[in-house]
Amino acid sequence: MRHASVFLWGCFSWNGVGPLSFTEGNMDRFIYRNILQDVMLPYAEWEMPLRFIFQQDNDPKHTSALVSEWFQNNNIHVLQWPAQSPDLNPIENLWEEVERRIRIQRFPPTSNL
Repeated sequence: MRHASVFLWGCFSWNGVGPLSFTEGNMDRFIYRNILQDVMLPYAEWEMPLRFIFQQDNDPKHTSALVSEWFQNNNIHVLQWPAQSPDLNPIENLWEEVERRIRIQRFPPTSNL
């Protein structure tokens, strides 16, 4: 039995938890940019229409020229973040809890997600 890999992207703001995006397999800078465009931006424009600061870690796909250009073209300020600092990133606590709960659950095939 082959186990599939699913990448989960999520966000939250002072207003609460935002949408989730599921991607089968590995995520690259193109998929990440598409998630920003199709998932994050509509959420941010609806929940925080005036202005917001986006926070992400320093994963290479997050800091790629393609993604940096997308942020610049969309006039989104990205918080500069120290390298290797997951303890400072509030979403890491959420992902830790998600991983803990996944380990104790049985899930259907990814096609059912």
